[in-house]
Amino acid sequence: MKHVATFFALTIFAAAAEDPGGWTAAKWGMTVDQVRTAVPEAHTLAGPAADRTIDKRLAPLGIDRVEIARVPWKVLFLFGDDGGLCEVYLDSTSPAGVSPQMFVTMEELLLPKYGRPFDRQTDKSRTALWTLGTTSIELHYTSIPQSPLEFLWLSYRRADPKASPYI
Repeated sequence: MKHVATFFALTIFAAAAEDPGGWTAAKWGMTVDQVRTAVPEAHTLAGPAADRTIDKRLAPLGIDRVEIARVPWKVLFLFGDDGGLCEVYLDSTSPAGVSPQMFVTMEELLLPKYGRPFDRQTDKSRTALWTLGTTSIELHYTSIPQSPLEFLWLSYRRADPKASPYI
């Protein structure tokens, strides 16, 4: 009976989290022009393709700097084969570098809005994943062993209804 009550409580809590349907005013399925109108600070990106490619998709729009929780981020808007917005990728651009504490700060910022995430943690990385209707949100921190390199990124993706959030 205790497990049923716990499941019921978690279901209600998860249902209370509102699906953002995109990132800020940019919503899934919007065209490049619609995103540019909805998010006026988004601009056409130029320069090396490597600097604006995520998962083999080239971002035509971006924002050079957005500050969230005192962390500077570069934002990339990615579009699917259908021409509609399918992902918004935020990459930390902190000149001081990133840290595990920045991950914790961002997770704490997202918790009240989206609830408790599914977490994965290893010695070198940590991921928090929220799946909310049409949106999958992933916060990720990783460090490269024997290197000063550390990465922090946040991704809002149009969720695949067939995918498991626990993979």
